[in-house]
Amino acid sequence: MALLELKDVSASYGVIQALFGVSLTVNEGEIVCLIGANGAGKTTTVKAITGTLPITGGEIKFLGDPIHTRRTSAIVRSGIACVPEGRRVFPEMTVQENLEIGGYVTRKDKEKAQSTLDYIFEMFPRLEERRNQAAGTLSGGEQAMLVLGRAMMSHPKLMVLDEPSMGLAPVIVETAFEVIQQVNEAGCSILLVEQNANMALSISDRGYVLEGGEVKLEASAEELQNSELVQKLYLGAV
Repeated sequence: MALLELKDVSASYGVIQALFGVSLTVNEGEIVCLIGANGAGKTTTVKAITGTLPITGGEIKFLGDPIHTRRTSAIVRSGIACVPEGRRVFPEMTVQENLEIGGYVTRKDKEKAQSTLDYIFEMFPRLEERRNQAAGTLSGGEQAMLVLGRAMMSHPKLMVLDEPSMGLAPVIVETAFEVIQQVNEAGCSILLVEQNANMALSISDRGYVLEGGEVKLEASAEELQNSELVQKLYLGAV
């Protein structure tokens, strides 16, 4: 059974339709990437999954249960965490305070929250070193660690990452993607929504190519890397 399943999902902004029958799956343990140019519908797909944009057709299931009629808070509690584009840390708050916000849905179990915080500091020692530092003073790579750690505080089964490389220097992008792999190896499945197709495919098991709000290609990451269309449009081949 798929962990996440979108079946014929359509969505609109007013009278403007943005998604046209999008279908995709993420299985347990996978990193699945969704690539495409600006305006392809990638962020709209994220909004549909996380409940911030109502869908107009199709269905979205998580662990076999429909979630497209649920509130965002209920979707988070079911086991999906989202890291929005631009990272969006709370700059005036400390690293630890940012992480604690991520554990809001499990805040009543203080022992569990503390053990999760300890686990994240163990996974990301640099964050522990800066636990009392304002998040806005962190480097881009450190902020990437922080938003991933914050998402992990809710104990997600699936993490949806929207353009994690946006605004990062190339050397920092490599660090960010190494961190994403680390999170996956810790047992969290990943839906990686990314314009940097080369980096996304390099760490993914499978991928989908979105264009004009429709899925145009679906294959293993290796097959997509070898696709002439993908090479021409997204990997810089001539």
